[in-house]
Amino acid sequence: MRRLWLSAAIVGTLIGQSGCGGTQTVAVTISPTSATVRLGQAQQFTATVTGNSNTNVTWTVNGVNGGNTSVGTVSTLGLYTAPANGLNPSSVSVTATSVADTTKSASATVTIDSGATVTVSPTSITISAGDCYQFTDTVTNVVSNSTTSTAVNWDVSDVLGGSSTTGTITQTGQSCAPQTIGSQQTLVVKAILQADSNSFGTANATVVPANAPNLSTINPTRVPQGSPFEGIYLTGTNFVSTDQVRANGTPLATSFISTGVLRARIPGANLTSPGTVSIDIQSQQNLALSSIDRLTVTQAPPTLISSSPDSTILNGSGVNFTFDGGYYNPTTTVEFNDVSHSLTEKNSRQLLVPLTSQDLTAAGLYSVR
Repeated sequence: MRRLWLSAAIVGTLIGQSGCGGTQTVAVTISPTSATVRLGQAQQFTATVTGNSNTNVTWTVNGVNGGNTSVGTVSTLGLYTAPANGLNPSSVSVTATSVADTTKSASATVTIDSGATVTVSPTSITISAGDCYQFTDTVTNVVSNSTTSTAVNWDVSDVLGGSSTTGTITQTGQSCAPQTIGSQQTLVVKAILQADSNSFGTANATVVPANAPNLSTINPTRVPQGSPFEGIYLTGTNFVSTDQVRANGTPLATSFISTGVLRARIPGANLTSPGTVSIDIQSQQNLALSSIDRLTVTQAPPTLISSSPDSTILNGSGVNFTFDGGYYNPTTTVEFNDVSHSLTEKNSRQLLVPLTSQDLTAAGLYSVR
């Protein structure tokens, strides 16, 4: 009985140890999980294997063991080196696979940066429906040891070559607006480096209906702040009697002079502060808008009309003067008897200036400006 009991205890112990230890699941992690690498430059990746004493991994790039010159190479220690030439799409996958369990792996996404900069000229245009325009691209900062082409693909609003809806563009940058549109549209023209889709330049093309008003100039271009109103003349083409001049998007009283001249009246509410007023013309037939011209509102000099009080008694005490006028702002200064003084701006038409007994040492007239 004692032998049987001892054997059972031993068996029980062995079974217990097997149950507690079990077989652990292999897992692989990679760090970092993403990176951006310039052409010809390197990035170190680290793989960590758990669940097995064998922590070795094999490294691949886009499924190629060790990579190659096209997608970049990776060493047995996880050092990835980007290719010398750009590729498209401009990203690859670096993967570490467990040697102990080849079904377990981890991957990192590497974005290949060509370092190139693409610009499009001009950056914005306004054309009529059906019109064409030639855009140009410039590619700079291409890596010196790279044979990456500077050729680009052109698209309009993310459509390669454009379409009848967005307008078309050739692979030489010749863009033609849609033949007909119901209202003004702004389309994005893009030049994308063929060797690196992450390098691109953009331009905005505003397309107006073919019969939209075409604004060339406004006169005057500058008016003083505080004017009660201002009449302006607008010259251009395609004007009709129902066209409406707008200031900052608000319709103005508009007079039709001819197909090339309009007159509008800007109210004083638009001229109270220095700055610019956006002037354009809207067709009432199809709501198409012209390009924008800007009217500059120049800052008016401060004006002094009166003071209160306009006199005081010399008695050794100070007095607070209120100056009435206009066009006062936080930068306005006051000189009393050619000496600058502190002041408080009560509003755009009133200033409060405290004078001390030291400012009023003798009877007489004092200058204020």
